[in-house]
Amino acid sequence: MSNVQKVVHDIREKVPEVVGVALIDSDGIPIAWSGEFDLAPYDLGAVLAASHTCYAALGEDLGQIEAQNIMVEYDNLKLVHYRMPRGSLVLLAEKHAPLGVIRMEAKRSIQILTSTMMSTEKDRARLMRTLKFRGPKAATSSEESTNLISLLERKERIGGADR
Repeated sequence: MSNVQKVVHDIREKVPEVVGVALIDSDGIPIAWSGEFDLAPYDLGAVLAASHTCYAALGEDLGQIEAQNIMVEYDNLKLVHYRMPRGSLVLLAEKHAPLGVIRMEAKRSIQILTSTMMSTEKDRARLMRTLKFRGPKAATSSEESTNLISLLERKERIGGADR
């Protein structure tokens, strides 16, 4: 399985003006992220999922079928939120970042991420059921923060998932 965390990290490497990237499930659960955010990943995921839902509802009220992406410009930052088949890719970039380059890199990354996420769909559904009513597990000081994809990759390295 492709390393989703690496794909997310590579977006920041390929587009230097991108300061943060978050990949979230459509339920707002963070799958992978790169960069520094003021919000905790689970809080950020919830806010991003809720904002996308609000803009999608507004689009429907305006007679549109679906929101493909959302772009917000702040004082010093741009936030671009791309819809994916089962989640969203969100890029946070410097104000002067070229949108064409961001769009091109996002489109390329979304293709890779979508294919990878499709290959783990059953495992993610099972994991979502087990995490449904639990809060985020705090990492110990010696652990790296855990995300869904790293849990699945670890499971695959140890002995594979029940399929």
